[in-house]
Amino acid sequence: MNKIKIILVEDHPMVRIGLKSLLSGSDHIDIIGEASNGVEAVDLIEKDPPEIVVSDISMPQMNGLALAKHIQENHPDIKVLLLTIHMEPEYIIEGFDAGIMGYLPKDSSQEELIEAIETIYTGGKYMSQKVSEIIAQRLIRKDPFHKPNTKLTPREKKILEMLVEGDRNKEIAEKLSISVRTVDTHRTNIMRKLDVNNTAELVKKAISDNLI
Repeated sequence: MNKIKIILVEDHPMVRIGLKSLLSGSDHIDIIGEASNGVEAVDLIEKDPPEIVVSDISMPQMNGLALAKHIQENHPDIKVLLLTIHMEPEYIIEGFDAGIMGYLPKDSSQEELIEAIETIYTGGKYMSQKVSEIIAQRLIRKDPFHKPNTKLTPREKKILEMLVEGDRNKEIAEKLSISVRTVDTHRTNIMRKLDVNNTAELVKKAISDNLI
């Protein structure tokens, strides 16, 4: 694997130093820039685009959600991982709606942080177990008697539920005893039926429309 070019965006210097120390434990990661807010990050991106931006949410001038939206609109090839103390469902949903590829709590381990970065780099999306549980609890609290009608089959609904909970295609295939290719086909059909273009939109629609 080539070295992954990273920009860290965090307004607390000590936290930023700690993150840099954690990520230095990987031979695959190259931190090419550091910023204390979204405005500084945008300047760095314009000068030397990274492959991944690891950003906090709560920051002065431009927060992490606004930064993610800016990157999605102006540099769609750059992936964003939010690393934050905010575990409210609204933040998580807004983050994925803004185009992020991963969401982690700040108390994540070094191993999980590196795993998230490597997963995102290879085209996947990453939610920590804690984030997946929060989303699942949000779904459970929804009123089961007010689910909108959909054209999803029972199998598609099951796969949609597993996707929202953070399972990857391979994990879904193993749990349901079907091939990864079959999961891919179901996933494509679900996205077509729900008129969404990516997993982030799929998760947001499933939660906002109470499809599970």
